[in-house]
Amino acid sequence: WPHKTRRSQFANLASLIPALQRLARGVDLEEGQEQLHQVVVGDIDSFWLLFTDEGDVWHPHRTLIYQSAIASSFGSHSGGSHAPVAIPRYLALKSDTCKTLRLTSHQEIEVLRSNGEAFLKSWTPKQVRERPFLEYWLHAVPSRLLFDFLLCMPSTTLNHQLCGICFSFFLRHHSPAPARIFEPPSAASIWMCL
Repeated sequence: WPHKTRRSQFANLASLIPALQRLARGVDLEEGQEQLHQVVVGDIDSFWLLFTDEGDVWHPHRTLIYQSAIASSFGSHSGGSHAPVAIPRYLALKSDTCKTLRLTSHQEIEVLRSNGEAFLKSWTPKQVRERPFLEYWLHAVPSRLLFDFLLCMPSTTLNHQLCGICFSFFLRHHSPAPARIFEPPSAASIWMCL
């Protein structure tokens, strides 16, 4: 639905609050359908989220690699809690390339990489810890963390264009355990392009 004014991504994400509340309480999510799917209390902890914008292009294996990262985080240092998982790498385009192209496929991105018009930016786990924050869109996040964030942030924060930085700080400082930094088998095996 078109809005007269552009809303921040987090103002739009706030519309998920009722669905997340139903997940947290274990209420039917598919009311009115022939077969009701009964959600049990605690199911909110089994849903993970990835973030993107309409103009982003992702490597076709992104979801599989994040799924592997999430699976590898269970039973690790988290102590049973669901901490976010981060893959700190993305492709950056040279500034003049950004101004002239509207990229729509991973094949176009691969051509730019081979021509040197796009380059991989990545950080080691140590570098991630030393940075003030790691962008939230490089994380897979348990839905409970997004729910907690949306509930505790005032609407003025959610509507602010820099709310993503606030969410990045929230992930770092209010998660049940530090984000697990996942390094895919090959540096070239995953990327995202803004």
